[in-house]
Amino acid sequence: MDYLAVKHTHMAIAVLSIVLFYVRSFSRLGSGAIAKNKLVFIGSHATDT
Repeated sequence: MDYLAVKHTHMAIAVLSIVLFYVRSFSRLGSGAIAKNKLVFIGSHATDT
């Protein structure tokens, strides 16, 4: 892989991590149904590791 592909992949995963964080946070403020979704929970933790 060249540098630009690695750079853009890293940036996309970083943005995904931030988006999933906000989705889980705002869901917790509301009903919490989305935050309890297994796929969202595992996905947010997988992008952070």
